Amino acid sequence: MDLLYLRMHQPLTKAYIQRVQQHIGNLDYTFKDLQETGLMMSSEDYIKSGGETNLRSSCTDVVWYALNNNIAQCLDSGFFIADINGVSKRSKTLDVVEKFIYEQGRN
Repeated sequence: MDLLYLRMHQPLTKAYIQRVQQHIGNLDYTFKDLQETGLMMSSEDYIKSGGETNLRSSCTDVVWYALNNNIAQCLDSGFFIADINGVSKRSKTLDVVEKFIYEQGRN
């Protein structure tokens, strides 16, 4: 999935696009930068936009982080989960999973 596709198919604000463009390719982004550029969409929209198709069957929504191209899956049980390089993190709160995405995405 890429920013060009999103610009054409998602109702993104100009401020969001500019924020992401400022950080793309910059490995020195902060945890707050990652959080601010997370984009939530339904799992169907994520797959239509070219995202991975091997989501968990209970995934209802996806938060895509453009800065490191990772996702958090929102499950129908109320949990959030991220799978990166064979390691998973699951939590009832998104910020715990975002911390994991931030740390794993920088390695």
